[in-house]
Amino acid sequence: MVGDQRRLQAIGGEDPIWRLWSQLPEPWKGPVISDGIEDWEKITENGDRRIELTGLPDPIPAELAWMSHWQALDGTRSSVLGTNQLANILRRAIRENHPFPASIRAIDWEAAAALQRWFYATRWGRLPPHGSVARLRVIFRFSRLADTGLLWNPHRAAARRALPLSNARLGRRPGQHRPDPY
Repeated sequence: MVGDQRRLQAIGGEDPIWRLWSQLPEPWKGPVISDGIEDWEKITENGDRRIELTGLPDPIPAELAWMSHWQALDGTRSSVLGTNQLANILRRAIRENHPFPASIRAIDWEAAAALQRWFYATRWGRLPPHGSVARLRVIFRFSRLADTGLLWNPHRAAARRALPLSNARLGRRPGQHRPDPY
Protein backbone atom coordinates (compact mmCIF):
# COMPACT_ATOMS: atom_id res chain seq x y z
CA MET A 1 0.00 0.00 0.00
CA VAL A 2 2.71 2.50 0.93
CA GLY A 3 4.50 1.79 -2.37
CA ASP A 4 1.31 2.55 -4.29
CA GLN A 5 1.03 5.95 -2.62
CA ARG A 6 4.54 6.88 -3.78
CA ARG A 7 3.83 6.26 -7.45
CA LEU A 8 3.17 9.08 -9.85
CA GLN A 9 -0.51 9.95 -9.48
CA ALA A 10 -2.83 11.68 -11.92
CA ILE A 11 -4.31 14.94 -10.65
CA GLY A 12 -7.44 16.18 -12.35
CA GLY A 13 -7.23 13.39 -14.92
CA GLU A 14 -3.86 14.52 -16.31
CA ASP A 15 -0.89 12.17 -16.24
CA PRO A 16 1.77 13.87 -14.05
CA ILE A 17 4.48 13.11 -16.60
CA TRP A 18 3.10 16.00 -18.66
CA ARG A 19 3.64 18.40 -15.75
CA LEU A 20 7.23 17.16 -15.43
CA TRP A 21 7.74 17.32 -19.19
CA SER A 22 6.35 20.89 -19.35
CA GLN A 23 9.00 21.95 -16.80
CA LEU A 24 11.88 20.65 -18.93
CA PRO A 25 14.09 23.17 -20.69
CA GLU A 26 12.88 23.45 -24.29
CA PRO A 27 15.82 21.56 -25.91
CA TRP A 28 15.09 18.55 -23.66
CA LYS A 29 11.47 18.17 -24.79
CA GLY A 30 12.36 16.32 -27.97
CA PRO A 31 11.47 14.54 -30.11
CA VAL A 32 15.15 14.90 -31.02
CA ILE A 33 17.34 15.82 -28.06
CA SER A 34 20.81 17.36 -28.38
CA ASP A 35 20.65 20.62 -30.34
CA GLY A 36 20.55 23.65 -28.08
CA ILE A 37 21.76 21.81 -24.97
CA GLU A 38 24.85 23.46 -23.59
CA ASP A 39 27.84 21.10 -23.27
CA TRP A 40 25.92 18.20 -24.83
CA GLU A 41 29.19 16.35 -25.46
CA LYS A 42 29.90 16.41 -21.72
CA ILE A 43 26.37 15.34 -20.74
CA THR A 44 26.15 12.33 -23.05
CA GLU A 45 28.34 9.27 -22.98
CA ASN A 46 28.37 9.31 -26.78
CA GLY A 47 29.64 12.72 -27.85
CA ASP A 48 27.56 14.08 -30.69
CA ARG A 49 24.94 11.30 -30.79
CA ARG A 50 21.37 12.56 -30.37
CA ILE A 51 18.41 11.05 -28.55
CA GLU A 52 15.77 10.21 -31.16
CA LEU A 53 12.22 9.78 -29.77
CA THR A 54 10.15 10.24 -32.93
CA GLY A 55 7.48 7.68 -33.71
CA LEU A 56 6.86 6.65 -30.10
CA PRO A 57 3.38 6.81 -28.56
CA ASP A 58 2.68 9.22 -25.72
CA PRO A 59 3.66 9.33 -22.89
CA ILE A 60 6.85 7.36 -23.69
CA PRO A 61 8.78 10.22 -25.37
CA ALA A 62 7.98 12.52 -22.44
CA GLU A 63 9.10 9.86 -19.94
CA LEU A 64 12.36 9.15 -21.77
CA ALA A 65 13.09 12.86 -22.22
CA TRP A 66 12.50 13.49 -18.52
CA MET A 67 14.61 10.48 -17.51
CA SER A 68 17.48 11.64 -19.74
CA HIS A 69 17.32 15.15 -18.30
CA TRP A 70 17.21 13.72 -14.77
CA GLN A 71 20.32 11.66 -15.48
CA ALA A 72 22.13 14.78 -16.67
CA LEU A 73 21.06 16.72 -13.57
CA ASP A 74 22.13 13.80 -11.40
CA GLY A 75 25.66 14.11 -12.73
CA THR A 76 25.41 10.84 -14.60
CA ARG A 77 26.01 10.98 -18.32
CA SER A 78 22.76 10.71 -20.23
CA SER A 79 22.37 7.21 -21.70
CA VAL A 80 21.95 8.11 -25.36
CA LEU A 81 22.68 4.65 -26.78
CA GLY A 82 20.44 2.90 -24.25
CA THR A 83 17.61 5.37 -24.78
CA ASN A 84 17.89 5.11 -28.56
CA GLN A 85 18.06 1.33 -28.36
CA LEU A 86 14.85 1.23 -26.33
CA ALA A 87 13.19 3.67 -28.75
CA ASN A 88 14.22 1.45 -31.72
CA ILE A 89 12.87 -1.65 -29.97
CA LEU A 90 9.54 0.07 -29.33
CA ARG A 91 9.31 1.45 -32.91
CA ARG A 92 9.86 -2.08 -34.25
CA ALA A 93 7.26 -3.47 -31.84
CA ILE A 94 4.80 -0.88 -33.19
CA ARG A 95 5.56 -1.86 -36.82
CA GLU A 96 5.28 -5.56 -36.04
CA ASN A 97 2.19 -5.21 -33.81
CA HIS A 98 4.16 -6.73 -30.94
CA PRO A 99 2.61 -5.84 -27.58
CA PHE A 100 4.42 -3.63 -25.08
CA PRO A 101 3.29 -1.57 -22.06
CA ALA A 102 1.90 1.90 -22.74
CA SER A 103 4.34 3.62 -20.38
CA ILE A 104 7.98 3.27 -19.33
CA ARG A 105 6.65 3.31 -15.77
CA ALA A 106 4.86 0.03 -16.57
CA ILE A 107 7.98 -1.70 -17.96
CA ASP A 108 10.23 -3.44 -15.47
CA TRP A 109 13.64 -4.90 -16.28
CA GLU A 110 12.24 -8.34 -17.06
CA ALA A 111 9.74 -6.93 -19.58
CA ALA A 112 12.43 -4.71 -21.14
CA ALA A 113 14.84 -7.64 -21.43
CA ALA A 114 12.12 -9.77 -23.04
CA LEU A 115 11.41 -7.00 -25.56
CA GLN A 116 15.11 -6.70 -26.30
CA ARG A 117 15.45 -10.47 -26.84
CA TRP A 118 12.41 -10.41 -29.16
CA PHE A 119 13.91 -7.46 -31.07
CA TYR A 120 17.28 -9.20 -31.60
CA ALA A 121 15.67 -12.54 -32.45
CA THR A 122 13.35 -11.04 -35.06
CA ARG A 123 15.85 -8.59 -36.52
CA TRP A 124 19.13 -10.54 -36.44
CA GLY A 125 18.15 -14.08 -35.47
CA ARG A 126 20.24 -14.09 -32.29
CA LEU A 127 20.25 -13.01 -28.68
CA PRO A 128 21.46 -9.50 -27.80
CA PRO A 129 25.17 -9.09 -27.05
CA HIS A 130 26.24 -8.25 -23.51
CA GLY A 131 26.98 -4.60 -24.34
CA SER A 132 23.45 -4.06 -25.65
CA VAL A 133 21.95 -5.68 -22.58
CA ALA A 134 24.10 -3.47 -20.34
CA ARG A 135 23.04 -0.29 -22.19
CA LEU A 136 19.37 -1.11 -21.80
CA ARG A 137 19.85 -2.13 -18.16
CA VAL A 138 21.14 1.38 -17.36
CA ILE A 139 17.81 2.87 -18.49
CA PHE A 140 15.87 0.57 -16.20
CA ARG A 141 18.09 1.19 -13.21
CA PHE A 142 16.86 4.75 -13.37
CA SER A 143 13.25 3.98 -14.26
CA ARG A 144 12.89 1.50 -11.39
CA LEU A 145 13.39 4.45 -9.05
CA ALA A 146 9.87 5.43 -10.09
CA ASP A 147 8.57 2.67 -7.84
CA THR A 148 10.11 4.45 -4.86
CA GLY A 149 8.90 7.84 -6.03
CA LEU A 150 12.47 9.11 -6.33
CA LEU A 151 12.62 9.42 -10.09
CA TRP A 152 9.28 10.98 -10.96
CA ASN A 153 9.07 13.36 -7.98
CA PRO A 154 11.41 16.33 -8.56
CA HIS A 155 11.68 17.12 -4.83
CA ARG A 156 12.68 13.57 -3.96
CA ALA A 157 14.98 13.46 -6.99
CA ALA A 158 16.85 16.45 -5.56
CA ALA A 159 17.34 14.53 -2.33
CA ARG A 160 18.53 11.55 -4.36
CA ARG A 161 21.16 13.70 -6.08
CA ALA A 162 22.55 14.57 -2.65
CA LEU A 163 23.63 10.93 -2.20
CA PRO A 164 27.13 9.96 -3.30
CA LEU A 165 27.02 9.17 -7.03
CA SER A 166 28.04 5.53 -6.64
CA ASN A 167 25.25 4.95 -4.14
CA ALA A 168 22.74 6.93 -6.19
CA ARG A 169 23.49 4.95 -9.32
CA LEU A 170 23.15 1.66 -7.51
CA GLY A 171 19.96 2.61 -5.71
CA ARG A 172 21.54 2.24 -2.28
CA ARG A 173 21.73 4.38 0.80
CA PRO A 174 25.18 5.07 2.23
CA GLY A 175 26.24 2.12 4.36
CA GLN A 176 24.16 -0.45 2.48
CA HIS A 177 26.26 -3.11 0.82
CA ARG A 178 23.74 -5.34 -0.85
CA PRO A 179 24.37 -6.49 -4.43
CA ASP A 180 22.47 -4.66 -7.14
CA PRO A 181 19.77 -7.02 -8.54
CA TYR A 182 20.32 -5.73 -12.07
